[in-house]
Amino acid sequence: MYLEAITYKLALNFLTDASVGEASVTSIKLDFYDVYTGRHEKYNYIDLAEAVKEFNETYTAYQLSDKAGFIVGVESFTVNYSLGYSLSISTRDVIGNYVLTTSSNDKSSDYLKSITDFQKSAVEQKVIEYRNNYFSFIDPDSTIYAFIYARPGYFEHTTALNRERIRIMNKQI
Repeated sequence: MYLEAITYKLALNFLTDASVGEASVTSIKLDFYDVYTGRHEKYNYIDLAEAVKEFNETYTAYQLSDKAGFIVGVESFTVNYSLGYSLSISTRDVIGNYVLTTSSNDKSSDYLKSITDFQKSAVEQKVIEYRNNYFSFIDPDSTIYAFIYARPGYFEHTTALNRERIRIMNKQI
């Protein structure tokens, strides 16, 4: 379950980054992929707090088994902004051919359009960064990027999880 814990935590870190400022992340769908059987299990979460609670209750470094477990990826989510007007940015198929869409209650102003474009671009950059990290995590020849170590609290138990991921990936996949 080490690989599962790592990829789940990566997804949570990505969603936490997407919810900065006046943004909140809702309608989260995570895809749990079993490498050995090819089976996908989809789990829906109302918001980020629910997904974090599930992670904290399920994964502790001392309770993880030697099995790799599922590979967890973000399938979809919505970022809601309250910037004096309502703005939602929704994503689909994040770990596939992702699509971002926006909806707003006010599209009349060029200023508001520029804010919307900026926020959409920021979410898209985070999605690209997440996808790069996600695919590097599931690559058995990669290591966890150094920038994760540079951010205090960004990835708890990184050293132990990375050591186990390398051991499991080299043995089982």
